[in-house]
Amino acid sequence: AGGLHLSGGQRSALPPQQFMKWGGATVGGHKLTWHPWAGRDGHPTPGFRATSYPPRPICFTPFPNNPNDTNHTPGELPLSWVNMCEFMCNDLSKSLGDDFKGFDEASVSRSPAFDLALTTRVLSVTGLVEEKGSTKFYGTDRDPSSGTMVAEFDCPADAWFFVGAPNDAQMPYSILMEIALQTCGILTSWNKAPLTMSKDHGFNLLFRNLDATAKLYAHVDLRGKTIVNTSKCTGYAMLGQMGVQKFNTVLEVDGKPFYEVDSSFGWFLPAVFEKQSGSTTASSASAGTWPTSTPSPASPSPPTRASSSPAPSRPASRRPTCSAGGRTRFASSMRSASRRRAASTVRGTATASRPSTRATGSFRATSGATP
Repeated sequence: AGGLHLSGGQRSALPPQQFMKWGGATVGGHKLTWHPWAGRDGHPTPGFRATSYPPRPICFTPFPNNPNDTNHTPGELPLSWVNMCEFMCNDLSKSLGDDFKGFDEASVSRSPAFDLALTTRVLSVTGLVEEKGSTKFYGTDRDPSSGTMVAEFDCPADAWFFVGAPNDAQMPYSILMEIALQTCGILTSWNKAPLTMSKDHGFNLLFRNLDATAKLYAHVDLRGKTIVNTSKCTGYAMLGQMGVQKFNTVLEVDGKPFYEVDSSFGWFLPAVFEKQSGSTTASSASAGTWPTSTPSPASPSPPTRASSSPAPSRPASRRPTCSAGGRTRFASSMRSASRRRAASTVRGTATASRPSTRATGSFRATSGATP
């Protein structure tokens, strides 16, 4: 299916044969007819824009009877599964509203699609600084350094990444990272960070993960659970022809936080990546090797939540560091790397394999969970 062999887990029927070819023209106006909910029980059918990459089956559907899945108005919260489908493979304006019409025909970064669409819905955005009609925030009316977004992922018990993992009860660490960081890609659009670039450089823009520091507080069985993602934008700065944004993300299940990430992303012009030649020096190449283990500080405690009790103290853990090459969160060219990382599964210590990419960056994972 689009070059990907799927084995196990729930999935939709294959996309129509007319789209299952490489190198085709980018043409909109189609429908996502192979989504299991499309046109059924009163649900609308999301749109689909064919590209040079074949689409893949839909692997995730919302858990039934969620009241937040009934509003599909673009740019109006909550954003439903329909809005998320529009975001991943159709017109951005049909997800986020008319302010984003310029991106509809552009080669701009989108939310990962199909088997990697790990955001079911967006519930709310708070703390957003906005002055309608103003251009004081880098030429836009919203402050791209503000906003806290709450989103959810309905994680099926028979998801393909559980079925394909060595341990059915453990989510591969690469998928956990993906769930955490995808909401950052939605929030960056909601607070109009890409519009700070498009006014001068056009709408063909790329959004790339630069680095992250993650803390795993507990091993949690996530099968059949709704994972709540709270992502807060903590800063934004324009650096020449690049916009850099920082986020803090906390994942919770059943009201208890179990994973936290501080990350930074950048908005870039495509020409920046066309000129990348990769790491060629000995010093930069060595940055991708696993270092000798060194003692780490005491294991982290989860962030304070009124509904959760204080975390018990845990013995010190050891944490690895590795180059993660500026993982791409919102471009189809990097989804293959994300699938390769799916073989890495959390055990006593969180690990991440080095993806194949030319951008530079770093990733550090700390496991405070008891095996």
